[in-house]
Amino acid sequence: MHNLKLPKGKIDVVIDTAIAVGYYMECDEQFAIGYMLNEEKFNIKAFYLDLTQNDHWYSCRYNAVKDLLIATDNEDKCSLIKKGGHRRLDISNPEKSESVLDLIERAKKYSKENPLYVFAIGTMTNIGTALLLDPSVAENIVIMWVGGHSFDHHDTDEYNLKSDFAAAKIVLESDVPLILVPCMGVSSKLVVSTDECVEALEGKNALGDYIIDYLHKMAPNEENFKAMKRIIWDGVGPALFLQNEQEIVKYRVENRPTVSEDMHWVFNDESKKILYAYDIDVEKLKKHMLDTISK
Repeated sequence: MHNLKLPKGKIDVVIDTAIAVGYYMECDEQFAIGYMLNEEKFNIKAFYLDLTQNDHWYSCRYNAVKDLLIATDNEDKCSLIKKGGHRRLDISNPEKSESVLDLIERAKKYSKENPLYVFAIGTMTNIGTALLLDPSVAENIVIMWVGGHSFDHHDTDEYNLKSDFAAAKIVLESDVPLILVPCMGVSSKLVVSTDECVEALEGKNALGDYIIDYLHKMAPNEENFKAMKRIIWDGVGPALFLQNEQEIVKYRVENRPTVSEDMHWVFNDESKKILYAYDIDVEKLKKHMLDTISK
C-alpha cells in the first residue's frame, strides 16, 4: 500500500510518451504535456520517447516534445528527451534503449519515502523493460498510467496495453506502486470541441497558439476544423494530481489486476492494491486544463 496516496507539494516526474507529429496526428499528448509544463507541481526530469524504430519515428517524437518546450519557453530542456527502443519488448532479449537505461539509473536517486513519479501516457515498453532488467526500480518509483479500460468495461482491448502486452503484464504483475487511469469509461469522457479550445487558448500565449495551429493541421478544411471534437485522454492523468479542494478526478483503492491473453482484466491477488481513477468531473477538468494551458 505504500505510495498509493496522491502526493502533496512539488514532485519529480519523468514523462513516458508516445507523442508524435508529422507521422500521425493526435493531440491528447500535446494537451497533457502542455498542461504539465505550465504547472509548478511537476518538476520534469526527463521525457522518455516510446518506440523510435527508425530515424523518422524518432524525429517525429522528438520534434513533438521540442515544439512544446519551445512554446513554453523551455527549449533548454530538450536535452531531457531520451530515445526509445527500436522494437517492442522481447523478454528473452530486452533492448537497453536510452530511455530504459536512464530510468534504471535515475530511480537509484530516489526512495520509497521520496519516489520518482513516472507518468506513462503511451505503451509500457520502456518501463516494463526497465523493471525486467532491474526489478529494484520498483522500490523507488510510482507509475501513473493512462492505459487499459475501466474495470466495468466489457474488455480492456486498448492501444497502450495491447501494443506491448508483454511489457504491460510485467508492470501489472510487479510490486511497483501503480495509479491507473483507464481509457474507455473514464478518460473517454474528456471531450473538447474546437470552439472551446479557440475561446480558451487563441491569442493567450505561445502554447495556446501552438495547440490551435496544431488542431488546424489536423483538419482538412475550415468546416472540419469548426466541427472537430477530440478526446483528450491523457489530460486526466495530470489532473488527478492537481485537484486541491475541488474534486476533479474521483479515485479509490482497488485490487490490482493483471490481464488475460484475450484482453480482459483478471483479479487473482487481493493482497495487492492500486489507486484507480473511476470517474471525472468533465467540466471542471476541462476548465482547469484549458485555464492552465492559457496562463
